[in-house]
Amino acid sequence: MENKELELRRLELEEKKTEQEYLVRLKEIGLKEADARRSRWSNPLVLSIVAATIAAAGNAYISWLNGSNQLAVESTRNAALREIEQEKAEAERILEATKSSSPGDAEEKLKFLIAVGLIANPNRQAALEAYLTSEARGTASSSGDSPLTEGYASGWLGGGNNQLDQCNIGRAVVAQKHPGKYVLLKSSYEQSRRDIFGRVEYRYLCNFEVR
Repeated sequence: MENKELELRRLELEEKKTEQEYLVRLKEIGLKEADARRSRWSNPLVLSIVAATIAAAGNAYISWLNGSNQLAVESTRNAALREIEQEKAEAERILEATKSSSPGDAEEKLKFLIAVGLIANPNRQAALEAYLTSEARGTASSSGDSPLTEGYASGWLGGGNNQLDQCNIGRAVVAQKHPGKYVLLKSSYEQSRRDIFGRVEYRYLCNFEVR
C-alpha cells in the first residue's frame, strides 16, 4: 500500500511539474512574440518607411488643398471677369436705347431689353423700372423721402461663389418682404476665413435700399 501511495504522489508531482513547465514555456513564447513586434516597429527601415508614408500622405493632402484653393481663386476671378463683361454689354445696350430721338421710343426699347432678359443685372433692372414707372406717371421720387434700408448676409460658403450672385439672392429675399417695392443694391463686401484644415470660406454681406 505504501508503495502505491508513493507512486501516486510521485505521478502527481510530475504532472504539476509538467504543467508548470508548459505555463513557463507559454510565457516565454508570449514574451518573444511581444519582443519581435517591438523590434519590428522599432526597426530603422520600418520606421523610415512609415515616416515616408506619412510624409507622402501629408504632401498629397497639401497639394490637394492648394489645388482646391487655386480652383476657388480661379473660379472667383472668372466670375468677376464675366460680371465685368456683362456690365459693359448692358451699359452699351442702355446707351444705344437712349440714343433715340423720341423719349417714348427710348422707353419702349428699355422695356424690351428688360423683358427679354438683355438687362439681367437685378439692381439695374430695378433702377430702370423705377425710372420708367416715375416717367409714366409724370412724377419723380421726392428728395425728402427716406428709403428703407435692409441688410443681407450669406452663410459661410466655399470657393466658387461671388458677391453678385449672393447679393442677387439677398435681393430676392428682401423683395419678398416688400412686395411692389424696388430693391436697389447700395453696397456689398465679403469676409473670409480659413478653417483648421486650411480651406478658405467666404461670407457675403449686401446692403439694399427699398423704395
